[in-house]
Amino acid sequence: GMLGMLLEPILSGTIEDAYIVPISIYYDKVMETRTYVTELLGAKKSTESLGYVISQAQHLLATRRMRYGNIHVRSGTGFSARAYIERQISLQRRSGSRPLFDPRSTPADFS
Repeated sequence: GMLGMLLEPILSGTIEDAYIVPISIYYDKVMETRTYVTELLGAKKSTESLGYVISQAQHLLATRRMRYGNIHVRSGTGFSARAYIERQISLQRRSGSRPLFDPRSTPADFS
């Protein structure tokens, strides 16, 4: 997903670090009702990407406000991706367990 796209260049040494700022964008009415229902019925979830997020933001800005209600944007406290990776690896080494932290992996890899 998007987190893996961010962490991959750090792990490969392409970039030294990135600063992650969690952002939540939500609105009063559910925009993706049809997609949500089909996913609940077992349809495969479409892959998220930066392009998808940007296209959804453009769609929201182009629609009338009354259609989806108010748009709310909140941000959390930012943090260093490099520091997060190093902290996770350190915690795993101290626990003596087999290292499981690999942001490039998927939950299925741990089954």
